[in-house]
Amino acid sequence: MSKLFQYLYERRVAVKRVFFAVLAVILFADLLVERHEAHFFGDRYYDFWAVFGLLVTLALILFWKWLSRVLLEREEEYYDK
Repeated sequence: MSKLFQYLYERRVAVKRVFFAVLAVILFADLLVERHEAHFFGDRYYDFWAVFGLLVTLALILFWKWLSRVLLEREEEYYDK
């Protein structure tokens, strides 16, 4: 498993390009799906759920990053006291 991670890490620019290409294909494919009836407010708009998921994911990452700093970070001399 670590060899796979090493391989992907060495080619991280290519991995990012593939990721964004797949994301673009998914967003484009959403335009081709026929919409019958909107059950939720977001169903009326193309790519709403993809954008919503991306924004919620980013918000969660930022929140947990902030929370981990608040709860886990200590002063530099904390353990020397």
